[in-house]
Amino acid sequence: FEQNGGVLCFQTTARYLEQDKESPQLSNFCGDFDARTDQDFPHIIESIRFIEEFLEGVGVPAGTLRIWFSGGRSYHFEVPFQYFLLEPKVGLNWVWKQVAETVNQQMPEECFPLDLQMYTNPRMFRLPNSYYPKYGTHKIELHPDEWDLPISEIRQLAKHPRALNLWKRPENSGWERLREWFDEIGFSSEIARSVPANPKVLKALPQSFLPVCVKSVRENSVNLDGIRNSAQMVDASYSYSVGIEQEVAAEVMDAWTFTHYEQTENHQMMKEFKHHNRSIVSAVYGDPKKYRFSCRFPRSAGLPCAEGDCPIWKENDYRHHHSTVRDVPPGNMVEVEESEPDVSVAQARKEISEVFEEHAKDGK
Repeated sequence: FEQNGGVLCFQTTARYLEQDKESPQLSNFCGDFDARTDQDFPHIIESIRFIEEFLEGVGVPAGTLRIWFSGGRSYHFEVPFQYFLLEPKVGLNWVWKQVAETVNQQMPEECFPLDLQMYTNPRMFRLPNSYYPKYGTHKIELHPDEWDLPISEIRQLAKHPRALNLWKRPENSGWERLREWFDEIGFSSEIARSVPANPKVLKALPQSFLPVCVKSVRENSVNLDGIRNSAQMVDASYSYSVGIEQEVAAEVMDAWTFTHYEQTENHQMMKEFKHHNRSIVSAVYGDPKKYRFSCRFPRSAGLPCAEGDCPIWKENDYRHHHSTVRDVPPGNMVEVEESEPDVSVAQARKEISEVFEEHAKDGK
């Protein structure tokens, strides 16, 4: 910061256990709102007020939310991670994204949604008091009585850096219920990404329906540079899972790959793409267990995902079935009518471990 004179200094939103973004990470719950015009800022403040109320509703103490003005066109907030978890977690950014999705799906229409790009890994944002030359302003923390000030006054405040307020670390105990809620959210995200899609659910979808991930492949193929091979595997896997015949699946792939090679001027593949496509389709259809469609498949390829708005995702979403988190369901989720025992994931895992131990003692 000092070497750069405080100009455009950034930090990652997470800290990592090792020098590897895939290693366990710790980060506060952060959120970011990017205004398109100055008229968006009042709606952003409404969103901040809603998030404050939402977090209090799940157990975060009042007055915990901290707000920063970036110096440009955005606000961001942070909440200490200690309310939600005690130790580093692999893929923590995915869990925060799931929490943000839950917040967005409950926001009133007049509010401004959280920017979900905030939850990519790794993600950077400006250090407090860093200088933004384009606007001649600094990133500053806003006190609660300043949140509602007009953006013109906020920009005047940001002309100068501010004294930094250190984080007050929460006590480790007393947040068990909140941590359980967070654990359920994380477990639901993990399951929804990993579990192979139910063929009955896929085949019951309207014939015209395409999940966002597959639609992006077939309708925006020109943008698949670098992930084309993975996109082809996803496309073939989805075709098999919804019951499309092998040759028809190859013809579907022919259509969008031709567009891709034509637009990207890949003349060599223009000559060979049909043969290449049939090799991929044959591999997938020849080993459907290995290539069975799941949400993790397209996400790992870098394709977009609608998450809570997608019927395939919702089918596997653990919150669909668990009473602890049913109080904070994603939008449009169908409530489960049958009653289920109120057992937490942590308790269930403990009981399963005990069963395994008993079996081990008995030599089973």
